[in-house]
Amino acid sequence: MVQLIQPPARILVLDADMAPALTIARSLHQYGHWVDIASHTRRPIASYSRSVRSTLTYPDPTTEAAAFVDWLATQMRKTPYTLVIPVTERSVVPILKHHDKLPTQGIALAT
Repeated sequence: MVQLIQPPARILVLDADMAPALTIARSLHQYGHWVDIASHTRRPIASYSRSVRSTLTYPDPTTEAAAFVDWLATQMRKTPYTLVIPVTERSVVPILKHHDKLPTQGIALAT
């Protein structure tokens, strides 16, 4: 059963340099959520959307997986995100590989 998140929730969308992240951010914003995005690139495509509250930059998860997971763990401790959405396997794989370093709740993953 899927539990719906009541707005306004603060949500972090990863892989913001990919087009699906832009679609996700816009959709979440349309439902009244606060959307932050993050990518390993400085100006990801989703950062140009008015739906986004802030843009964050993390280490490249394909070449610096441990540093990426450490960054994500720090962000999740620092900011009260209701949900973190990894959009591609580029971020999903390191999250699954190093899941012991991350909070157990709040990451949208099917395991």
